[in-house]
Amino acid sequence: MSIELTQEAHPKTLFIYVGGRPGKADQDYLLPEFERLVAKLWEEIKFDVKHFSDFERIAVIGDKKWEEVMTCRCKCFTCAELGYFPEDRLEEARKWLNYPY
Repeated sequence: MSIELTQEAHPKTLFIYVGGRPGKADQDYLLPEFERLVAKLWEEIKFDVKHFSDFERIAVIGDKKWEEVMTCRCKCFTCAELGYFPEDRLEEARKWLNYPY
């Protein structure tokens, strides 16, 4: 029997692989590890809620399509204006952040 529990690239996604039929030893491993990862995610969510309106603009710099998609999907977690910029447009992102309103 093998169990694999990992946090995926997206910080609020867990991957659980179970090969075979889980037994008591597997549960003894899986449940505490699951609770540890959920507690970590909960801390991140609490930060999001606590700082919901603390920022005016947030620039996300990345090189993956999923990062751009997640930037759009995260708009409901903040009052800030969110902008996504590819790594080769870092200077543009800096100017956007400092743009006078």
